Amino acid sequence: IMKILPHRFPFLLLDRVLEVETQKYAVGYKNITMNDNFFPGHFPERPLMPGVLQVEAMAQLGGICMLDPNDTAGKNNFFFGGIDSCKFRRPVIPGDCLMMRVELTKFNKRFGMAKMSAKGYVGQALAVEAELTLVLAKGE
Repeated sequence: IMKILPHRFPFLLLDRVLEVETQKYAVGYKNITMNDNFFPGHFPERPLMPGVLQVEAMAQLGGICMLDPNDTAGKNNFFFGGIDSCKFRRPVIPGDCLMMRVELTKFNKRFGMAKMSAKGYVGQALAVEAELTLVLAKGE
């Protein structure tokens, strides 16, 4: 994961990638623990993984899907271009495993823009879903 993504602690939100077919789909997860650094403030009495971080975790998995791990010349940086149709279906709490799947639905290599369908599950229950747009960073 760290060979492909530029993210590092405390903002690396993927624990493991289980399956990836570059520029098609990826499956991975984040184990949610009480030790995660966002729980002391969100919320001390009822810890919940912030929805925006659930979406960020799916976007990081999307980056794994979109980026070519063999492209050592690229910087492997990408940014959000948009988040559409986002729905939070259930709380994600300590002890949960957020299992995520992203599927690339459109990729314009020329402009470095990718659209993907992303879903996160806890067990069999859908917890979060969104349509994500990711944009490759231009080389400097």
